[in-house]
Amino acid sequence: MSNLATALKTMLARHQMKPAELARLSHVAEPKISRWLGGTQTFISDNDLSALANHLAADRAEKAELVVARMRDVCSGPGSELIQVSIGGKVVREDPALFGKKLSPKMEEAVRAVIENADDPDVRNLVLCIGNLLRKGTARIE
Repeated sequence: MSNLATALKTMLARHQMKPAELARLSHVAEPKISRWLGGTQTFISDNDLSALANHLAADRAEKAELVVARMRDVCSGPGSELIQVSIGGKVVREDPALFGKKLSPKMEEAVRAVIENADDPDVRNLVLCIGNLLRKGTARIE
C-alpha cells in the first residue's frame, strides 16, 4: 500500500469521514480518491493534495503528514535512502519495514492481508506450506 493511501485512511478514520464525504467537500472526484486509497494510484497533483488537506486535515501538522506521505511515495531510486524529511525541523522517520525489509506496496499489502487473516485455518495451512517449500528450496515461481 502506498504511503499516501495509509495517510488518507488514517485521517479518514481519525475524523470519522467517508471517502464520499471527502469527495463532496473537496470537489475531488470520488474515483480518484478510491484509487489513492486502494494504492493503485500514488501520483497526486498539488491542487488535489491541497483540496484534500484543506477538508481532511484538522491542522498544519496533519497537512504536513499528507505531504510527507506523498514525498515518501515519490522519493525512490539510487541515493533515496540518504534523503531525510523533516517537519518543523524534526526528522520524520519512515515507518519501519516489515520484518526488517522494505517491500513493494503490493507485497506489503499481501503480507498485511496474511497477517490479518492468520487465525483462518486455511490461510495458516497455506502459509506453512509455502514456508516449508521455501526452506527446502523446492518452491519455484516462474
